Amino acid sequence: DPESQRLYINNWVENTTHGEITDLLIPGSITKNTKLAIANAAYFKGTWQSKFKPEETKKEIFYVSNERQEFVDMMHVEGTFNHAANEKLGCHILELPYTGQDEASRVSMFVFLPPTESNALDKLLARLTSSPDILSEVVNEGISRRVDVKLPKFSIEKTVDMKPVLGRLGMGKLFENSADFSGFSKKTQIGFDEVLQKSKITVNEEGATVASATVEFSFRSSRPDDPAMVENWELVLEFL
Repeated sequence: DPESQRLYINNWVENTTHGEITDLLIPGSITKNTKLAIANAAYFKGTWQSKFKPEETKKEIFYVSNERQEFVDMMHVEGTFNHAANEKLGCHILELPYTGQDEASRVSMFVFLPPTESNALDKLLARLTSSPDILSEVVNEGISRRVDVKLPKFSIEKTVDMKPVLGRLGMGKLFENSADFSGFSKKTQIGFDEVLQKSKITVNEEGATVASATVEFSFRSSRPDDPAMVENWELVLEFL
């Protein structure tokens, strides 16, 4: 029953992400033509090492761009943080560490602050994606110093069709008939048609919660060398 399988995936994702990702698959996402659905999910919750004080959160102006400003709930904390002004990226970088981590395996949020100039964010994103190693270079160059931090309190949730994204990353062969997924089925070749990802991040005075879930669909089988294999095709719904 396609509908029961859709609800099964949604319930599994919701439980795995502690209720952060709900209704990943809308009604009709899985039909009788769905050959394979593979789902995975990830969840993270961290508490700030230096918490923001709720009583100091106030409505302040946030500059979305030079031309656009909005009033947001702005959090505030003063403390010692790793900070750097990076010339390669043309921005300031601030590290906000989470608690419970030793130096070797610490987990942190890194905030990138571009300058107040036209298209500054677009330029920063272009520089970040131009080199795969640039992030690992810049996140370790911060110097510990006293910083007065103001950060918007926010929650963002978005669903993305990952097929064009994966194509731009050089993974377009995933959707071609020549792709080899024989590990999923020995009866016939599997071909993936869609990849859907839903993510959510919430940042508040206590810390941050991040959750994401991805599902890959196959609605057809790739044309096999032996046409007779299609008649013996076995329906497999696998959940990871």
